[in-house]
Formats: sequence, C-alpha cells, structure tokens
Amino acid sequence: MNINYSEIKSSEYIDKISILKNKIEQYREGYAQYKQQSYNETQVRVDFVNFLFQLLGWDVLNEAGLPQHLREVTHEASNQLIVCPNHHSIIHDTNPVFDRRRLIYIYKNGLEQKLALNRNL
Repeated sequence: MNINYSEIKSSEYIDKISILKNKIEQYREGYAQYKQQSYNETQVRVDFVNFLFQLLGWDVLNEAGLPQHLREVTHEASNQLIVCPNHHSIIHDTNPVFDRRRLIYIYKNGLEQKLALNRNL
C-alpha cells in the first residue's frame, strides 16, 4: 500500500489508525521476506520507517519543496560511521563529544581518540 504524505496529513485520526492497521497487515504477510538477509536497512526505511514518520505528520519526502536546511528530515549517509561492537558500546555508554573536523572523540575524562577510517567499505 503506497500512500503519499499529503493523503496521510489530511487523514483524520480514525483513518490513520486504519492506515496503520493495513501497514501492520502488510508486514505480517511479508514477514518471511523481511527476515531475509537481502532485505536491508534502506528497504526497511523506505517500506516502514518513512511511512510511520509520515503518519506522525513529518514531511519525510520533502513534498513541501523546502530547501535542505529547512527540511524536517534529511537523508545523508555522510554523517554515519560504522564502528566495531566494542567501540559502539563505549560510545553509547560514555557519550563523548565528536569533533568532525579533527575526526576524534573527546571523552569527559579528557581522553581524545582519533578515528582510523577504512575507506574500503
């Protein structure tokens, strides 16, 4: 079921519940497909996450035609890093400041840890 932002935005509350129920049923029917390794994060975003944000009233696809700096949602892979599980836990547990210019994490105890980027991913 493909429905666009303006249709969701203009829907009444009861209609939104019905739309959400239909999306849940779609998920149930396609569950085996969604569990496949070939079904990736981008597909989840396109099929479900964007839909849920639209249902909540966000203009995910920028149908309002706003310039980049005024959009409600931006899609940029340049702000994402892949880190090993150990560093992932450390980053979430300690919440360091990330200095983008120098590519370092600065921890509360003063420790600075430079990223070693693997550009071959």
